[in-house]
Amino acid sequence: MKKKDIGTIMIVLGVIIAIATIKGIPEQIEKLKGEDTSYAIGSMMATVVFLGAGIALAIGGYKMTKAD
Repeated sequence: MKKKDIGTIMIVLGVIIAIATIKGIPEQIEKLKGEDTSYAIGSMMATVVFLGAGIALAIGGYKMTKAD
């Protein structure tokens, strides 16, 4: 596989992870309104980490496709 192919796969995976994470945020907000707030806060922190990982993966893939 060429670098550009791997970069394209990274972009697609990063966007999928970011979209799936964003779709789960309303559920996390509902959990924050519930009684078990410590679990919800930890879960929301994990959501932010996954969102960041998805964005970083997409950016890294973009840079790989632009590398000469």
